[in-house]
Amino acid sequence: MTLGQLRIFIVVATRLNFGAAAEELKTSQPAISQQLRRLREELGKEVYRKVGGGIQLTAAGSRLLKEAKAILSRVDNIRARLHAEPAARRAAESLTVGGSYSPSAVLLPSLLARFKKSHPQVELKLRTDNRPNIERLVLMGEVELAVLSNPTSSRHLSIEPYRTESLVAFVANHHPLSGKKHLTWEDLGRLGFVIRQPLEGDGATAQFIRRLKDQGVKLKVVMHCESPEAVKVAVSRGMGVGILFKDVISDGLKKGEFRELRLPVDGIDGKSFIVYRKTRPLSPVAQDFLKLLRAQRAKFTSKSK
Repeated sequence: MTLGQLRIFIVVATRLNFGAAAEELKTSQPAISQQLRRLREELGKEVYRKVGGGIQLTAAGSRLLKEAKAILSRVDNIRARLHAEPAARRAAESLTVGGSYSPSAVLLPSLLARFKKSHPQVELKLRTDNRPNIERLVLMGEVELAVLSNPTSSRHLSIEPYRTESLVAFVANHHPLSGKKHLTWEDLGRLGFVIRQPLEGDGATAQFIRRLKDQGVKLKVVMHCESPEAVKVAVSRGMGVGILFKDVISDGLKKGEFRELRLPVDGIDGKSFIVYRKTRPLSPVAQDFLKLLRAQRAKFTSKSK
């Protein structure tokens, strides 16, 4: 008994006419008769009888029809699941990582490039935006895990401290201050600054502002931008002194587009954090990337000691 014979029998038993069954199956009536004869011989039972120009199922034939439909339904389900597995596997073999602007500048692209070498089959995506938007993507499941500058207050996210990031002041290479490596408190009071973050909150820029106030210096902001890229463009056009995390401008410093200025205060650093949703288990691929992040964190920690 074969699946092909069962399929032929179901069509014949449904149409109750060899000619109609042959038309539906796109084969000849003799071919159908031959397959049903072999089926009947194997079962040792008559499954139909001829009636006029058609056929009528016997009691055995009715039972066979019911069982054949159940068997082929299970076979079709198996086939559907097997066809779906490659698609499910492809979905599992992708990883979307999020990052606020500073971690996305150097850290995450470098780690993802390293991760790709050990996981060549994985499709990698990096989503970059401000902290609130990346948090939202993590909570919505569009990003599995992220590295964010400054802590999150969401109780739905697991949070792991990651590393310390240095805040730096910088100017365009043609700026009058480009040859001055150290800024004084007086300089800070006279110069115009281009910053990204709001002046409130617990971020590194807010800490810097509070340090200035403690020294009786009021920061003069000539432009407040929504992204680090906008800050860099404004600074490159000579708008003023930029304040950003060092990773964000490291490429420009190497190329000589910007010059770093030393602030008259030490310890203006930000903290970055690994975040992922508490109630959604990480995929195996995301767990592997989390292990890489933690291994890199251990290196950051050892260097700072």
